[in-house]
Amino acid sequence: MEAPIRLLAEGGLAGTSRPLVSNELVAVTRMEGPPIESMEDLASAAVRRVAIADPELAPAGAYARESLVNLRLWDRLLPKLVFGADVRVALAYVEAGNVDAALVYRTDAIASGDLRLLDLVPSDSYETIVYPAVPIRGSDRDDIVERLFDHLQSAPARELFARQGFLPPP
Repeated sequence: MEAPIRLLAEGGLAGTSRPLVSNELVAVTRMEGPPIESMEDLASAAVRRVAIADPELAPAGAYARESLVNLRLWDRLLPKLVFGADVRVALAYVEAGNVDAALVYRTDAIASGDLRLLDLVPSDSYETIVYPAVPIRGSDRDDIVERLFDHLQSAPARELFARQGFLPPP
């Protein structure tokens, strides 16, 4: 459970959580970037620097670190890792050519548009990324909250989420 939801739950303010959408990690490079066909290629001499969001500051970085640790690449890549404050900063490093590759959320990679998206990060190498919808208890408008949650799980909303790169919840 993410820290903000945990804080609400500890205060007795969080209602029942519903998984809304999910996301996944991908590798990205510039179009003219080095050839990368596997996660192992990130450790090659052809890749000088790899950006991730700072694992101490951003969930995307924590997922990236978890994946790299589980794939036994963390120690090998650590000397070439560049930490951004968040996933958007990691993307900006690739876009500017300051790093050769980055591990970022699929949704952010799609939003960037000018990068090559490489679907190389094994989904079983990190915890499932789920974005829940959580109502706040104590509202006198529970009916509106329910309608909003129903709308967010409707076919038109799912189509919109999918266009932005989000996946259905697990």
